[in-house]
Amino acid sequence: MEHKENTGKIFKNNFKEKESQPDYKGTALIDGQYKEIALWINTSKNNVKYFSAQFQDSTKDVEQGGIKEDQRIKKAQKNDDIPF
Repeated sequence: MEHKENTGKIFKNNFKEKESQPDYKGTALIDGQYKEIALWINTSKNNVKYFSAQFQDSTKDVEQGGIKEDQRIKKAQKNDDIPF
């Protein structure tokens, strides 16, 4: 799966086993560098839902695994609706 510059893809993490693991995962191509993206769904004190995001540089090995992981998640995807 190739990304155009400054774009990415994020999929629901259907394999989440612990609360600390991200609700959504993906990859993006930003300024010529692949980044791994992790998103968590949180709720504010005012009961407003929002995403918390983490971006991490991706090495070539992880990048290729991340792209393959994206494809695996996409195939396993059962519900791609945003939860709110």
